[in-house]
Amino acid sequence: MQIKNGNPPNAPAICGNCGDPARLHVYDIESRNSVKVTHLCEKCAKDYLSKPGAGPRRAMSSSEVEVDVCRIVINDVAPEQILYFREVDGERGLPFVLGIYEATSILRMLEGERTSRPLTHEAWLLTIETIGGKVAESAITRLVDRTYHAELRIANQSEIVRVDVRPSDAVAIALKANAPILIKAELLPEVAS
Repeated sequence: MQIKNGNPPNAPAICGNCGDPARLHVYDIESRNSVKVTHLCEKCAKDYLSKPGAGPRRAMSSSEVEVDVCRIVINDVAPEQILYFREVDGERGLPFVLGIYEATSILRMLEGERTSRPLTHEAWLLTIETIGGKVAESAITRLVDRTYHAELRIANQSEIVRVDVRPSDAVAIALKANAPILIKAELLPEVAS
């Protein structure tokens, strides 16, 4: 795992632009095993976050689009954290709000951090594999009353079993299983030309 960090270990985070105390910690995901962290004050974060995240790769189908996690923003002063998806073979992206525990769990996994006992997404994956299944993909399928819904698609012998899960769990499990993450195309905003 390659982690690029602008501050010395155990030092208080300072803004990489102006030197003020950092309140936002932006983790740009360069690949599923390389994370670059930038510490920013709230003023400098606005400019930085308007820049696009990771670039494109390839798409799955017309009704669902493959995405990757391109950025995670950890905010010291708000309970909401933001995970950014970027279309694999295109320009569109989607910010996704989640809690601090879910965001840090995904971030730790991307950074290659090991735990002494399995975390929830690791236990899910171990269970699936132990009973002979394989995570084929995860998908964020719909938005109902401002809440995203997702499913894991598990290949089990000759069929695909769909399991309703929280989107953050679907993302974490797919990342751990190195499986594609899909989003229903209509949930991604169109990019202005």
